[in-house]
Amino acid sequence: MHEECRMVPDPVGVQQADRLVAHACVVIRAALLAQFCLAVLVEDRGFHSVQGLFIAAAVAESGWLSWVLLTRPGRPKPMVAVADAAFGVAALVFGAWSAPPNASHFWGNAMYPFTLVSSGAVLAAMCATVRGTMIASTTLAFAYGTGMAWFHEMDPAYAVNISIDMLTYVPFAWVARWLGTEVGAVGARLDVMQEEAVRKAEQLTQAREQARHEQEVAALRLAATETALAAERERLENMASLHDRVLQTMETLARDGVLPDSRLRSHVAVEARWLRRLIEEGGRREDGSLSDRLWSVAEEFERLGLRVEFSARGPAVAIAEPCVHALAEAAREALNNVAKHSGAAYAVMRAVVEPARVLVTVVDTGCGFDPDAVPWGTGLTDSVKTRLGTVHGGFLVESAPGEGTRVELWIPT
Repeated sequence: MHEECRMVPDPVGVQQADRLVAHACVVIRAALLAQFCLAVLVEDRGFHSVQGLFIAAAVAESGWLSWVLLTRPGRPKPMVAVADAAFGVAALVFGAWSAPPNASHFWGNAMYPFTLVSSGAVLAAMCATVRGTMIASTTLAFAYGTGMAWFHEMDPAYAVNISIDMLTYVPFAWVARWLGTEVGAVGARLDVMQEEAVRKAEQLTQAREQARHEQEVAALRLAATETALAAERERLENMASLHDRVLQTMETLARDGVLPDSRLRSHVAVEARWLRRLIEEGGRREDGSLSDRLWSVAEEFERLGLRVEFSARGPAVAIAEPCVHALAEAAREALNNVAKHSGAAYAVMRAVVEPARVLVTVVDTGCGFDPDAVPWGTGLTDSVKTRLGTVHGGFLVESAPGEGTRVELWIPT
């Protein structure tokens, strides 16, 4: 199944957050390195050979670290923080061992903040895990304590200050890690907001496209409706013209005395009735419907010389073909009885849709007969009973000598 591709924005927020932390670490490292060099110049009034070597190593390591932080995308790998922390541990131990006796003030004021802030910040803020933060900060703290105790030759007078300084490594690393995590979380939230904004923009675009599509569809439907209405108006106008001109003329010609030829007059009457039926039904005929079949039966007898007035009323209902056939054939038998035995030249046939049945009546004003004098099961009653019985229908014959005949035929709906 084809899935629509959706544009997913790059995680710019997380990238910017990482770059912010990286720049902050580089600036802090540069500031502390400058402070370290300044302390050597001011307090020791020049570089000791071992201090010079250490400062050169610190500058080189800081340059490498800054290059990694500023050129590599994302946060550095944990090994970068491990290497930096290892350099800090080595500097604390080696520096305490190699510093001259008069450098105690410098070593406490320079090496302590350098390793505390520089290595701790890089480690915790950039790439350390919880476990790594704890191990590295604790290792730095013990390295500082070991170096300072060694430098002061285990003098108890410095124990309190050294212990307090040692205790600051761990909480500072945790604070740095928390700040780095929060900055990263802010970047992640910005990325989520950006993605949500892009998603909403795409939804808005889709909604606009959908609205435009719906407008186009509505316009097409309106155009189709207007076309259909115009066609309907034209059809109604044509039906009115047929009624007022052609049908009126044909019905006039079908009256007695207008056309001398009775066969031609009868034929015109049949065609006029067909045209009237067409006009009354609006030009629409449903082939196979009961009304259509009864019209055909009426036209059949019109051509034989029996005028049949037919009409249908009631709601349109679906009638099974066997029922339509049975009613139409029963109506044909009733009209056949009129044509053969009543002596009437005119008959009325009505079809009515009732709530529980479909009723067809055939009425004539002919000579009539006594239904009781006709044996049951012969003639009209036999043929009608046979046809309607197959569809669970029924019939009723009302007649009397000299009073015409009324036949009711029905089927259940």
